[in-house]
Amino acid sequence: MPSLVETPSHPLTRVLPLILVFLLSLLGCAARPSTHRWLFFIPIASLSLYLILDTRTANAFSNYPVNLTLALNMLAMSDFLVLTDVQNVLRKKGQQEPISGAPFQQRIRWAFDLMTAYRGVGWNHEPTAHLPVSKKPIHTRREFFLHQTYVLGKLALAYVICEVVLDVHPSFAQDGPPFSAQVWWLRPAILAQGLGNMVSMGIVYWALGVVFVGIGYSDPKEWPPLYGALDEMHSVRNFWGRVWHQAFRRFLTAHGDFLVNKLKLTNRIARLFVKLWVAFLLSSLVHFLGGDWGVCGWNGGSLLFFNIQPLAIVLEMAIGYMIRKIGLRLPTRICRGVGYAWVMLWFTLTFPICVDPLVQAGFLEHRNTPAVISYVLRPVKRWAGDYSGGGK
Repeated sequence: MPSLVETPSHPLTRVLPLILVFLLSLLGCAARPSTHRWLFFIPIASLSLYLILDTRTANAFSNYPVNLTLALNMLAMSDFLVLTDVQNVLRKKGQQEPISGAPFQQRIRWAFDLMTAYRGVGWNHEPTAHLPVSKKPIHTRREFFLHQTYVLGKLALAYVICEVVLDVHPSFAQDGPPFSAQVWWLRPAILAQGLGNMVSMGIVYWALGVVFVGIGYSDPKEWPPLYGALDEMHSVRNFWGRVWHQAFRRFLTAHGDFLVNKLKLTNRIARLFVKLWVAFLLSSLVHFLGGDWGVCGWNGGSLLFFNIQPLAIVLEMAIGYMIRKIGLRLPTRICRGVGYAWVMLWFTLTFPICVDPLVQAGFLEHRNTPAVISYVLRPVKRWAGDYSGGGK
């Protein structure tokens, strides 16, 4: 496990390479098509791995988002600089000509928009079948701001609830029993950590939407909901393919498509399974490098957690095939109910693989609970019998 002593000791030794990584990524995407453009990826990957593997702050909680962003950017650049001729293949909606013939200033703006549009919203590679849509169309900035305020309020409430669970449940304490050793009726509380992650990312996403729409940089239509509706979560496949944020979809599918084409696979099922495996393998590497390594090193569980997800999806597909084969028809409500229970059970059993090592490494001990939430937690913790005079 890597030490949580700050390395290197001077912050500029970490900040300057970090700036250089994203500057090189921007210049690489803005550079005109060339057989040598892939060379940008070498210093980007080298600096990213140096920052992830050999530098960290003493605060485990702050290492996680920085390293995860670096790992995700490395995955994105392997697509944009190595696998894909982005300036000739990818276009904004309404863009008639390739950007390669435009002046440098326009190409820089185009490259910045590409790098920040992780889900491809507003581009020809936008996965419209997998992105959620607003239940009520939003046309004006006023409608957008009112909607964002409402959503942020709901997310703030969910965040408080998650913080309460994280503070009072013994398995979220560094010296507490792991979830894998908990009594069965306390294990589902592990889902509060996953919900907390969703809420935290949602707050950042919606807040950024307010800023970018507010300054006129983007339109409300460029900020669809980050997550799909929870009522779609009646299978593990649906959870990862429709409910989750889809920020990695372009990069994961690009690498899967590249591999199946190189292998010259023609069988539809074989292509599907290989692409599924590649997607979760790469996702596991991103989360291991970006999340686990800076906190608990090789003890992290992301590699195992993400690589067993295809097993659940394949099992669902096999059961679905057998049900169709025998002609069994069940009411939709029963099917959905069984599906929701199955998904909750699956993540209750498998999510501790990810969470337990992080908790035992002190990851949650480094989080800074806002003062207002600490105030709310006091009576709850007193009621729970472990009140210690304030939040963690």
